[in-house]
Amino acid sequence: MYFFLLYGRTVYFNVFFMSQAYASHQMTRPFHFPFEVINFIPFHTIINDLVQFSAPTVIQVLGNLFLLTPLCFFILLFKMASNRKTVIIAFYFSLSIELLQLIKALIFSQYTWGLGRAADIDDVILNTLSAFIALLLYKGYETIRYKMRNSFKNLREEVSNK
Repeated sequence: MYFFLLYGRTVYFNVFFMSQAYASHQMTRPFHFPFEVINFIPFHTIINDLVQFSAPTVIQVLGNLFLLTPLCFFILLFKMASNRKTVIIAFYFSLSIELLQLIKALIFSQYTWGLGRAADIDDVILNTLSAFIALLLYKGYETIRYKMRNSFKNLREEVSNK
């Protein structure tokens, strides 16, 4: 379910909708490279969003900050990769999402209904930070699990000694 939601919120590409838009002559602009939806300057969008401080911008920043946290947490939980590799996976996963959004923006730049998604280095930064949040959550989970396991072990020993 998580991957379907992730796909739908980040890179969903509706070929049927695009073909209908083409058939109904909505391709009204000449092709141009959509520089207006690309940001290569680190922290530029984050700072602008925090200065504006409106509900949509806060949701945007928090959404990107926690976007890959579930993925990274389960990678760590099922011991599919080390801590370092999990952060690297999050980085490349986020970079892939942004590149797909760039391709989508290039394709849709000719249509009247807009450019769709934006490609932003700040999204890569925030999504990679979500891997560190997952690391912290996983360490907390492991600590609680260890303490509970020891508590139950001590409780069993006390009951068996009586």
